[in-house]
Amino acid sequence: MRIHILSDLHLEFCPLDPPPVEADVTVLAGDIGLGAQGVQWAARTFPDRPVVYIAGNHEFYGGDRCQILDEMAKTAPSHVHVLENRCVEIGGIQFCGATLWTDFDLYGPLGSLEARGMARTMMPEFGDGDAEVFEDGEPFTPERSMDLHRISRLWLGASLLTANGRPTIVVTHHLPDERSIARQWRGNTLTPAFCSDLSALVERGGLWVHGHAHDSCDYRTGSDGRVVCNPRGYYPDELNPDFDPGLVVEM
Repeated sequence: MRIHILSDLHLEFCPLDPPPVEADVTVLAGDIGLGAQGVQWAARTFPDRPVVYIAGNHEFYGGDRCQILDEMAKTAPSHVHVLENRCVEIGGIQFCGATLWTDFDLYGPLGSLEARGMARTMMPEFGDGDAEVFEDGEPFTPERSMDLHRISRLWLGASLLTANGRPTIVVTHHLPDERSIARQWRGNTLTPAFCSDLSALVERGGLWVHGHAHDSCDYRTGSDGRVVCNPRGYYPDELNPDFDPGLVVEM
């Protein structure tokens, strides 16, 4: 299977018209646009192939997380699969997808406390009076991210255990392994707000696609595993120089 991989296109800042590629499926690993904007773009841009779409944090900016997920699912045509703690089988391959909010635990309990405090003041999705993301009328918090992480982690572990030997591709928005972090951000106080340690699941093999980081990565894990991130970044001043709008990997 040929898989076209994109993330962090941030269409809210600038449109994108990717080049034609020969692919069996397109994977969009979050932060494509605000709300259902990315779903609508995917339906127009890739009308003739299946699309696997995972919401990133930016999809939820300016609204309620659950309501926006519902809107995305209702907007999606039958060939665009919006996944949140859900799998879909395409061409004999199981795609398992989730935003995978972080557990803030990458650097232990003290690191978690420091990262949560910094996230509240520096990240738009968190905060008290000025949060960009809400849930049931309340501001989204690092603690809610931790709750959602536990749910996604348990679901994903169970999904991989019950795959029964079927080829599986995992798609998340947030980072599942510290190896995905660019060197300049490793050890940074805020990094646990972006990345969790799911290396035990990553090492099981297969392809794992993620977004969120605005630095590309492509590395091998275990005997047959691979992790790929292909983000565009923010237009115009924070674009990823290594972004490849025509990136296709084979599985």
